[in-house]
Amino acid sequence: MKIPDQIKKLYRKVGGKWGVLFIAAFMFLVPVRCDGPHRGRIIDEATGQPLAGVLIVASWSYMIPDVGGGSSRCLDAAEALTDEKGDFEIPARHAALLRPLGSMTAEFYKIGYKRLAIGTWNAFRTGEVLSKVVKWEGNRVIIPLQTIAKDKLNTTDGWPPSISCGRSNGKPLEHYNTVREEFQQVLNQLHNHRYRR
Repeated sequence: MKIPDQIKKLYRKVGGKWGVLFIAAFMFLVPVRCDGPHRGRIIDEATGQPLAGVLIVASWSYMIPDVGGGSSRCLDAAEALTDEKGDFEIPARHAALLRPLGSMTAEFYKIGYKRLAIGTWNAFRTGEVLSKVVKWEGNRVIIPLQTIAKDKLNTTDGWPPSISCGRSNGKPLEHYNTVREEFQQVLNQLHNHRYRR
């Protein structure tokens, strides 16, 4: 096996095998960022009742620095559905040493409700609008979703989430794809009903 020239140069630069051992030991001492787990409950804004079957899609990104400042790439995604009590959990994600974990974005969606998208989980605590809308029970956020009229379903607020990273640990997001198909069926039914009159 031929060792590339760049690795040979790095090996010489860091002081041979002792330098490599020092760097390897240092890498294990550097704290690796962990995000999550994130827990919450989704409720109907008007009634305060828990909402079962709400889709939560979260994605994490990392930055690739370049001359123009850098570009973001999807690292991983996760999905969850609320249970009959409206509860959900987004499992923790850990950064890889060579791929630092960026911020998590998340979307909360159920057909018939206005989609909620957040840029970071901290927006629930510090966001100017969101921090006034949600409540906290310990480390669990209580998120109210607003209903949306049927004639508004085919608007940005009524659409299901759309993420560029549709995989979690290499597997397709099942609930995400199912909800998108169900949404299309509802739109088709509304369209057919409108034109039968």
